[in-house]
Amino acid sequence: MENLSTIIINQKLQFSSSDFVFEWLKNNYKILSNLTVVESENLFTMLLDRNNQLINLGIALYCPDQKLCSKLFSISDENIKKALLSGIGVTGQRLLYSWIDDYLEDLLSNFNEDLLAILLNNKNIPDRTLISLFEKKKQFKNIDEVKWITLCHYAARNERLTTPYESNSLDSLIQYNRVFESAWRLFELFPTTVFSANVLSVLGENLIVKKPYGMDVEKTIQRWRVEDQDPELFEHVREIVARLNDNGSDEFERYKDSDDVALRRNYYSNFRFPKVENIREFFKKDGDVFLDAALNNRLIFANPKYRDALREVCLEFKDFDDLYNYKFGQQQRKWEQLHPEWFECEVSGDLPYEEIEDNEVRLELRVEHLSKKVTELHKALLDIKVHDEGEKKTNLNYIMCELTKISHKLTTPPKQTNIPLVFFIGIIAGYLLSKL
Repeated sequence: MENLSTIIINQKLQFSSSDFVFEWLKNNYKILSNLTVVESENLFTMLLDRNNQLINLGIALYCPDQKLCSKLFSISDENIKKALLSGIGVTGQRLLYSWIDDYLEDLLSNFNEDLLAILLNNKNIPDRTLISLFEKKKQFKNIDEVKWITLCHYAARNERLTTPYESNSLDSLIQYNRVFESAWRLFELFPTTVFSANVLSVLGENLIVKKPYGMDVEKTIQRWRVEDQDPELFEHVREIVARLNDNGSDEFERYKDSDDVALRRNYYSNFRFPKVENIREFFKKDGDVFLDAALNNRLIFANPKYRDALREVCLEFKDFDDLYNYKFGQQQRKWEQLHPEWFECEVSGDLPYEEIEDNEVRLELRVEHLSKKVTELHKALLDIKVHDEGEKKTNLNYIMCELTKISHKLTTPPKQTNIPLVFFIGIIAGYLLSKL
């Protein structure tokens, strides 16, 4: 027997516009998942009886009912089949059954690449299906090598491969990580061809790093040392495999002195706790190879000393005009958005503050930004809008840092000193001293 809320939902969807029904199905997956078998059958039978193309598309994309998805796939046209294969219904019971199990062998035997590509790129695909693909087992056991690599290519950009685990269950963690481990095994299993290297370079770009048990990383790196065809592509594959060695390991530390540029590039992208002089040393050794890698090293941008050192060598490198200065600015703006706390002593904006050449403009912009911080500090000290002690300390530290920098800039003032500016700084300094 249906409960009252389900009856109300049925009535509402029966007489609503197709646009409304589609959006409702899209936004109420949890409600649909909790329906009883009878409730689900009644709801979707009613919706299918409306015989509306948009509603049918919504059912295909958002229906979790395994029996209905299987039935729809068997009777529908190509467009609805594509929607079903890209929908949430393929998840099924992740460890037990998905309706797709009934059709996968037929899809593989016919090798309908359009449908297979959609399925294997669906983040909701059961983990066991991806594992079977990467391990070439079960339904994938008898497909030939070229088709196997092609199918792995279809799965290479699946969002599931870039999504870390977010649960407390140890049992499901083992299964969840097995997807990553089986994907990394492909670097051991694929033939060392250009086709394979292209697939692995895409697959490994953002693949969660999870080293398979017993995998010989160094041996795997060496098998991809192919010199007679597309060396840059094979370098990239070796660089990806090298990520499996933790950046605190002895193996990783040896990469900085390797004769393989791919391993040095991996080191530059991931090294921790450098010295400022290391940045200049590595730059002299590898030039733009170092810069391209170091610009992707988040640990450099997290530390002002390393960040400034990298900015300096980017400015010095003139082989491509100001390309690397531009790249540095791009990366800094990206990290400013993701981690503003890394840049508490820098003025955000379209350009890094230190790149503003005019001394007076630089001072005025810094003071303008400083005045905003003083307003925030005033509120914090009066406990008006800001109640967090950490934020108070952050504001204080920021302003003292700004004052230090401005003071340094004023030690060699321009010919026409901006008296009001200096006066304003003095007021701020006095204010701070009275509050500290």
